[in-house]
Amino acid sequence: MRATRRVRQRSLPITTSVAGIIANPASGKDIRRLVAHASVFGNDEKVAIVRRVIMGMVEAGVERVLYMPDPYKLIPQAIDGLGVDKHLVPVEGAFYANAHDTVIAAQEMAKAGAKVVVSFRLAGRSHLRLWEKRG
Repeated sequence: MRATRRVRQRSLPITTSVAGIIANPASGKDIRRLVAHASVFGNDEKVAIVRRVIMGMVEAGVERVLYMPDPYKLIPQAIDGLGVDKHLVPVEGAFYANAHDTVIAAQEMAKAGAKVVVSFRLAGRSHLRLWEKRG
């Protein structure tokens, strides 16, 4: 008789039910990318990625997902038809459609109790430096 090996599943516990997501519509479209004919990270692609991230957050037990509002309404587009509206909360702040929006949103999310913030604005070096200064 062959011994069966019991595999124990481990899951990472979520220590907080508040997370944040920042999808800055300006990311991936800087002048260097346009001039060099490099790939541009479009808003439709961001919406698809954000949709998957939000579904994962909610499935993992996050009760409140804070997000940075933007003029293109990336987050509302991403959750359209998912039935997760009750989980999403926009953060308050003065946003000006530039790199500092990401920093302002992250600071507001931290104040609101988010221990995890997913950001799609870390593509550029200047934005990465701004993000590091936030810590």
